[in-house]
Amino acid sequence: FLESVEVENDCIQSVTVLNKSGKTTYKGKAFIDATGDGDLAALCNVEILLGRKNDGMAQPMSLMFSMDNVDLDESREYVQENPEQFILNPDCDLKQYLAVSGFFSLVAKAKENGDFPLPRDRVLFFQSVHPGEVLINMTRVTKLSGVNAKDLTRAEFEAHAQVDVVVKFLQKYIPGFENARLRCIAPMAGVRESRRIVGLQTLTTDMVLNSTEHEDSVAICAFPIDIHDPIGEELNWIRKEKICCYDIPYGVMVPHKISNLLVTGRCISASHEAIASARITATAMALGQAAGEAAGLAVQRKQPFRSVCVADLQSRLLKHGAIPGKRWL
Repeated sequence: FLESVEVENDCIQSVTVLNKSGKTTYKGKAFIDATGDGDLAALCNVEILLGRKNDGMAQPMSLMFSMDNVDLDESREYVQENPEQFILNPDCDLKQYLAVSGFFSLVAKAKENGDFPLPRDRVLFFQSVHPGEVLINMTRVTKLSGVNAKDLTRAEFEAHAQVDVVVKFLQKYIPGFENARLRCIAPMAGVRESRRIVGLQTLTTDMVLNSTEHEDSVAICAFPIDIHDPIGEELNWIRKEKICCYDIPYGVMVPHKISNLLVTGRCISASHEAIASARITATAMALGQAAGEAAGLAVQRKQPFRSVCVADLQSRLLKHGAIPGKRWL
């Protein structure tokens, strides 16, 4: 855990962390904040945003889990016979892979009966690589902060209690789950959104919706805006076209102050809506690689991060198998 940071002339000199060995101090020429929560950036007093504009609320946390002994054929048959209850991609072959977003009427029925009190309007599960197993994304812990220790502890208690509710609901209401069993639970609740820096550039909603290209791009994302309502039960997918693919410019990782700091992952400079797209794992990995390559250039050339030549950075990314922008697809 980060304990403190030494900054001199807007340049990080060292960071001190707490671990099983006690306190350890690390010095460096360049630092990358890949904490997912902007922990180092916050310690450096970089300008930070939290949640959406109107109330500062962030997307809810969720605890993923899996169930096995599911009769996928029975579930698949129900989906095929009741398409109006689901959000379906007509190009997907349900016989090959079953990904479910729906069972709306059964969720509503369970809510009326008092069997599903959670703030969620649908069943969301995905077929696993193992026969009869599904991965379930249905817990929803709202109104808590991913950067507050007490809230994170409370979220673990609440999310685990929700797992029990979801399992019993699925077994009672959803076709194919009558004999299903809880197989495993993720080690901790997942945080969708917390701090976001204010950077030299900001990823906006329009950039995502319009599949914008950038000359100074360092990564691409092909995922629509996916907002789990911070205080309600809805899940909103927002996109203009069927295919969503946009560039992410280098400047979203560069804070206005602290010349030797890059911030990568889900805490880049982005709007609440835009980060609901760019927060996904694959994009975070691409941005992480870009940050690492940029650090190598900055240290090699003794430059602040804001002065890194993005064209050279793109060349290095291409050399190592990355795709820095749409024009290289």
